Amino acid sequence: MPSSAALPACETTQETSARLSKNAGSLLAVKGLRITRENAAVKVESETVLHDPNGVAAVVELRNTGPAQAAVPVAIDVRDAKGRSLYDNGVLGLDPSLTSLPVIARGARTFWVNNQIQTATAPRRVAVKVGATKARVPGALPKVTITKLIYGRDVSGVFARGVITNRSTIPQRRHTATVGAGVEGGAPDGAR
Repeated sequence: MPSSAALPACETTQETSARLSKNAGSLLAVKGLRITRENAAVKVESETVLHDPNGVAAVVELRNTGPAQAAVPVAIDVRDAKGRSLYDNGVLGLDPSLTSLPVIARGARTFWVNNQIQTATAPRRVAVKVGATKARVPGALPKVTITKLIYGRDVSGVFARGVITNRSTIPQRRHTATVGAGVEGGAPDGAR
């Protein structure tokens, strides 16, 4: 009695290569952060680069003079004392928190920090460019607070610890919190 069975389709190496090549063009077109149009409303108020034995961080204070914005691109170029570029965040594959500000409300001031800068040479300054965005802002912005904030020291240096609370109904995933302290903030020496 004859029987028929369905066999899975096989693909030759040449067919696999042809299929993968079809999509290769779009994969090669993926680029890192490049700002082609500057943001007219989000302004850089100040920028600094910090370094110690634990690493290097760029800290940028931003002010929004326009409506709320989301996914605001922030490009940085960390330079040495002679003006040579040591690091820029335009490389492909960085986490979005290292290349953009998730959201900034109308009239808000905030800090954006990249603390994943790799360089063997001491940085001297950071140049910053804020890009225009077309990302949609959610109808309501989340309300997130930090309470019970304390500062301390351990073997790796100064740290801050506190409780982050989402006071809205908007779920927060992969939330990045940046805590800074000034002289009046009561932080221990070195936490500025």
